[in-house]
Amino acid sequence: MDGKRQQETLDYYCGNNMARLRQIAYPIFTHFGGISAKDYDEFYSEANRTVWSAAASFDDSRGEEFEAFLKSCLSRKFKSLMTSRNRVKRIADRMCLSLDAPVEEEGGATLGDVLLSPFDLETELLIETGAPSGSRMEQYLERLSRKQREIAALLSEGYKPSEIREQLHLSEKEYSNHMAMLRSYENVSVLF
Repeated sequence: MDGKRQQETLDYYCGNNMARLRQIAYPIFTHFGGISAKDYDEFYSEANRTVWSAAASFDDSRGEEFEAFLKSCLSRKFKSLMTSRNRVKRIADRMCLSLDAPVEEEGGATLGDVLLSPFDLETELLIETGAPSGSRMEQYLERLSRKQREIAALLSEGYKPSEIREQLHLSEKEYSNHMAMLRSYENVSVLF
């Protein structure tokens, strides 16, 4: 396609706010489904780029109409765009939670502070150093969250509740909830 004819073709498809290109592109990309109205701009922009590259690579001597060639180019382009958008690595994992996510009921605490974990750094260090383990107190501490172990450690060092709340940045309600877990029968029963 010569330069003048190429410019006329581009004016026809891209002129008047891409009216003709929109008429051709809309049925092609809606055929794939799963596209919301907010994504239409992205597909129309891709159609605009495709019409420019199709006009540059179109060969008049093959006896084919430009519009049929353009439709096949758009179909392939939209199919590859949908494939790349739906790849697993590009889909946001909505079920994944971060341990650094704040917990609303716990004030400034994070999910990692509140969750019970079978891994205990102190126990691992005791095993590494060869210190005896397996006492009832260790079993009791293993059942507690990190924040509850911190409270228990501060209580054993003689801190007052107001000092503990201040040091760990806890509200009275949070502190009382943690203390209730420290005193719960489920946890305390291990000690006897």
